[in-house]
Amino acid sequence: MKFKNLLGIAIFFTVCLLFLQFLRLKSHTKLYLSSGEINELVKDEPIRFTPYNVRRNRVINYTKIDIKTKYLESKNLKEFKPFETNVDEIHFKSKLPPIPDGLKTSMLKEDDTIYFRNINNTDCYLRGLNLEESLKLQTCVCIDNYYGKHCSIPEAIWFSDLPKKYISKITTRKSKPRRIIVAFPFNMELELLNARISLTYDFVDAFVILESNYTGFGDRKPLFLYDALRQGYYQEFEKKLVYVHLNFYPKEASGKAGGDGWIADALFRNYMGQHGMTKQLKGYRHDDILLMHDADELIMPEVTQFLKLHDNYPEPFGVNLKWNIYGFFWQGNKPIWHIMCGCTMGFLAHVLNYKAYEVRTADRAMVRHSSKLNSYLKTGVNIRTWDIGSEQYPAGWHCSWCGSPETVRHKLESAINADFPRWGNYPEKRKLPFIKSLINNGIWFDEQSRFTKCNNNSKFYAPPYLLRYRETYKYLLENV
Repeated sequence: MKFKNLLGIAIFFTVCLLFLQFLRLKSHTKLYLSSGEINELVKDEPIRFTPYNVRRNRVINYTKIDIKTKYLESKNLKEFKPFETNVDEIHFKSKLPPIPDGLKTSMLKEDDTIYFRNINNTDCYLRGLNLEESLKLQTCVCIDNYYGKHCSIPEAIWFSDLPKKYISKITTRKSKPRRIIVAFPFNMELELLNARISLTYDFVDAFVILESNYTGFGDRKPLFLYDALRQGYYQEFEKKLVYVHLNFYPKEASGKAGGDGWIADALFRNYMGQHGMTKQLKGYRHDDILLMHDADELIMPEVTQFLKLHDNYPEPFGVNLKWNIYGFFWQGNKPIWHIMCGCTMGFLAHVLNYKAYEVRTADRAMVRHSSKLNSYLKTGVNIRTWDIGSEQYPAGWHCSWCGSPETVRHKLESAINADFPRWGNYPEKRKLPFIKSLINNGIWFDEQSRFTKCNNNSKFYAPPYLLRYRETYKYLLENV
């Protein structure tokens, strides 16, 4: 009898403890937001949470956690408790400095770089100019790959699908250079990030980079980039970097719940526009250019400088990129990868209401927002979709699934629950020996499609920055 009484008391207290734990979690933790709450978020200031594992004023010894290794090697992500609160609210017990204030907000500055030289009353673009011949003949003489009256139009523009009547208009030099804003979500592509920023740094005025505590699939993840920034990596680029932190995930997109992954993709990009562009990036003009693309999509610096220095070209626009798989040594099933990626900040604000995701679907977005578009047209803007680059003269590179086998496995696991078949759903596809064999032999995850080997003597083989540091990026340039 006593035993039964003791057992009953033990069960009672156990149930009470479990109930109290449930109430504590419910009051302090909210991992997901509904679509309605997300809509409210983008209208106002971001919602701040204080989850149970990161309370206010709690000190975390951040340096003792080997986050990256733990995440890549462990299949059970529940062992790791991520930072789900805003970065500013976390106090670190560490020798590492906090993230620099300049990375949280940025004021765009006017570009006073000298890009042209006047020769016989004609402005000649210095990077596209054969200076010796130009001074001798007293006119702009272009080097190979540059065209136009000012030698300022690169071949990716000159041989684009833009009618020649537009080409003659856009040769006009802009009196005040536009500022170029490049925005993209970051997962863990540290391998390509340095190359991407270095490639266009001279012509880009701000890199707006979003990092979340959640993968596209909805799993918790460490803040790889934030950790790198705190340790001083990319310090030489800091004056142009804007770090945007997203600390929630929509339950409708969760892969484990069978949700729609495109909701997560839209959230990541829209948050960059409706938070990063409006609250963290200051001083932009309506004629400044936004380039919205992914971390593995690299646009040539020649294209970026054209967009900065010229006037009268239409918007929105896309780019045709050389498509590579696993590295720059394999060509995709199609030689060209097309994305819509660019518009002015005026178009983003007045037509898209800062929903940067809609830049990627600009044709459909203009139909949905026809009334706003009509109002915007009254300001005298030039609206016409067009594409920069072609198969023969690409505008850059899309290096899909590029990286080490470990990186490819991570991308498989973290990809949004969309673009089916989602190869990360198949355990055998995530095994490192299998991934290594795909990379070595140029075979797709379906084990049927085969890729073509690229000509490493082509002038468009790989971005110049990678070729300059060939030893560092050897695994991307050579199939070893």
